[in-house]
Amino acid sequence: MAGGTVTLGGASISFRGRIIAASVYNEAMSRMASLYREVEAGRGVLIPNAIRLFLSDTVIESLYLHHDAWLQRLSLDPGQDSYSGSIGDVIHKSLVEVLTNAEAEPWAPNGAPQITLIGILAYIHANWCGIFPICR
Repeated sequence: MAGGTVTLGGASISFRGRIIAASVYNEAMSRMASLYREVEAGRGVLIPNAIRLFLSDTVIESLYLHHDAWLQRLSLDPGQDSYSGSIGDVIHKSLVEVLTNAEAEPWAPNGAPQITLIGILAYIHANWCGIFPICR
C-alpha cells in the first residue's frame, strides 16, 4: 500500500498517519465479502468485481481518512478494536441499502441481471448524503 504501513499480526494498520484497528479492518472486509454473496443470492443478481472494489475501497477509505466523521456521527472510533462489531453493522446497513436499491440490468452472458455501476451511482446520488460511510 503506497504511503502506508501494514503490521501483520499486529493491533493496527497505518495509512498516511491514520491508524485503523486490525480487527476493524478485518471485520469490514469480512462483512462486505459476506454481504456481496448474500445480495447476489437474495436478489438473484451478479455483483461485478469492479463494483465490489469500488464499494469496498470507498468504505475502507472512510475508515482510514475520516475518523472524525465516524466519531462525530456515530461515536465510533476505527482505531479501537472494541468498535469493530458496531462499525461492521454500520457498513452492512449502508451497503445493504445501496445494493438492494441499485438498478440491475441483464448484462451477463447468460442474461442474468447484473448490478451496474451507473445503478450504484444513481442510487447514491439520489440519496446523498443519507448513506454513511459512503458520504461524510
